[in-house]
Amino acid sequence: MNVSGPLVTSTNLVLSTNRTAIGDSVTLTARLDPATATGTVTFYNGSTAIGTANVNAGVASMNTTFASSGQMMLQASFAGNASWEASASGKVSLFVSGLTPDTVVMQVAPSSLVIGDFATLTANVSPAAATGSVVFYDGTSGFGNCTLIGGTCNFVSYFNAAGSESLTAVYS
Repeated sequence: MNVSGPLVTSTNLVLSTNRTAIGDSVTLTARLDPATATGTVTFYNGSTAIGTANVNAGVASMNTTFASSGQMMLQASFAGNASWEASASGKVSLFVSGLTPDTVVMQVAPSSLVIGDFATLTANVSPAAATGSVVFYDGTSGFGNCTLIGGTCNFVSYFNAAGSESLTAVYS
């Protein structure tokens, strides 16, 4: 028996996340079956090509960012060649939010406390139209959160141990 011609392939697209923000990196991974397929995969956002990657052990991947917000419909297309038939993945949805904060500034009032005193922690996120939440950390331990309104939120906490605290505010 003699088999000739390109062999059938299938392509599956997997994203590192299904939600991101403008400027944040997303990894697009195309997995080919059979894994012995060789060639290139072109990644598309709608009908626009956004990059090409070589297939290695049945996988082609690339990192990309998006400059505009909205619902993106991504697809991977294996080009095929004399040995392998072309194939394309189904479309995969990615939501890109438009409000990426430039800065997060935290203030603590009062700045000097006695054990058992309450303090107000304020997070200001720029741009002021940012929405979402902020988690407050002491070192690597989260101890409170608040929801942004107009780019600002407050959390009241008390401190029951003497010493220096390493406080941070993380926008999510």
